[in-house]
Amino acid sequence: MLLLRVLVGLVLHLMAAAAMPLPQLNFHNINKIQLKLLERDATEHGYARLNFDVVKREELGEIEQFSLQNYKSLYYLVNVALGTPRQLVKVMLDTGSADLIIESVGNQGCLPTEDSAKVLKQNEAAGTNSTSSSSKRSLSKRKNIIPDNGPMLQKRKNIISEKSLSSGSTDGVQNKATSTSTSTQINCFANGFFAGNLSLSFNLNTSDSMTIIYGDSQQSKGHYATEDASIGDINLKGLNFGLIESGDTSLGVMGIGPKQLQLTYLFKQKTYDHVPYQIAQQHNLQKVAYSISLSDLHGQNGLILFGAVDKYKYTGNFATLPYGDSDGSAGFYINTDSIELHYDGANGTNSTNSTLSKSNTKYTTLLDTGSTLVSLPPSVVKSIQDTVPHTSSNSHGIVVDCSVLENDKNYLSFSFTGSEGKINIDVPFRQMNLTTAATGTTCTLGMSSSDDESALTLGDPFFRSSYVVFDMTDQQISIAKVNRGQDSEKEGIYIIG
Repeated sequence: MLLLRVLVGLVLHLMAAAAMPLPQLNFHNINKIQLKLLERDATEHGYARLNFDVVKREELGEIEQFSLQNYKSLYYLVNVALGTPRQLVKVMLDTGSADLIIESVGNQGCLPTEDSAKVLKQNEAAGTNSTSSSSKRSLSKRKNIIPDNGPMLQKRKNIISEKSLSSGSTDGVQNKATSTSTSTQINCFANGFFAGNLSLSFNLNTSDSMTIIYGDSQQSKGHYATEDASIGDINLKGLNFGLIESGDTSLGVMGIGPKQLQLTYLFKQKTYDHVPYQIAQQHNLQKVAYSISLSDLHGQNGLILFGAVDKYKYTGNFATLPYGDSDGSAGFYINTDSIELHYDGANGTNSTNSTLSKSNTKYTTLLDTGSTLVSLPPSVVKSIQDTVPHTSSNSHGIVVDCSVLENDKNYLSFSFTGSEGKINIDVPFRQMNLTTAATGTTCTLGMSSSDDESALTLGDPFFRSSYVVFDMTDQQISIAKVNRGQDSEKEGIYIIG
């Protein structure tokens, strides 16, 4: 699937903004400083480790619905254990949103499973029959968790409906939360669910409703809540999250983007402390910051260090850049200086190196782990199509001979200028491969055209080729080249100071 960026804002505002040219980035209160790293034992501040799984779509049991057997559609799934006692769910890691969204076992839009049907009966019985203090506490309002009383809307751009999926037009696209165009129940319990009445530490905030609206006008609704939880091995008290009680959201999300992406920011301009901030507060981190390391395309795991970096996961120097919003849309937006194509053909006989970017043009670039592809300006995509032999193309990729992807000398290079100097991140074509199953000699090179000549979205292929530090305290992002050497399995922890 194409896990595109989550845009938070009014629907009409977004429709109007789509027709307007993209302005320069807006940076607020930026301190342009270099990334400061401290020896682990040189500070009293700690860090928190979060390992997560790389999972192919077909391993999620959704192949029957989406018919995407032939595509490398990856989720980055995080284990979240909620409640007392703990209930395990898996959610998708996403830097393009800022809410933790969990599926309720009582959501009638979901196709029941044997386990969910059993738990649902227990949950309903606990809520109806129990008069104990624990039951009353589990249904009570928790004041001041999120200071907003209005319905929350979240516009997710280009969400694909079941109708378009069945028409064969998606070509390997996957979505952060897929909605259907019919009332048919969908499989949304495959990665777990939560039963609030079965937890002694659950607090439902019934005054704060939550509505998520998708591109085809379908909705999911629920409320905000708090719960004691463990995210991987990170323990948290009173974790803030949204509980989906009705609708057709097929996969939970753990958003770790800027607060301005939160649903609560829409109408009242109110924010709350979500996962990165709660981890920083409860685990004594020096900054609200984290580093992300993804395995390559064939790997099975990834790592986030909250409050720290691992010196063996990158090579060379960092480039540190400020991030800001773009045209009122919040997110991890930075500037890219240039884009270059390096093409060596299938066997090294068609060597071409060319700069695809316009002179003196800086590209407004969104960094988003929720995107499976790289989204490039239309002129850049056309230049690639003119250079790289292909059999067909669409909005989600270019179909090429698989041998083109096997040659590591075929890659795109993205240039950034930070306070420490300039850096180039090379993204090999093979890291953009969407194809998994045997489909003859052709493979899909995962890239799409953006809506604007000055806009990029760098998704998973970029993250698999780089080591990225998101510093939310100083509103800056540091980027270095990924280390795939033999020493990359070592560990060298430095605190982000």
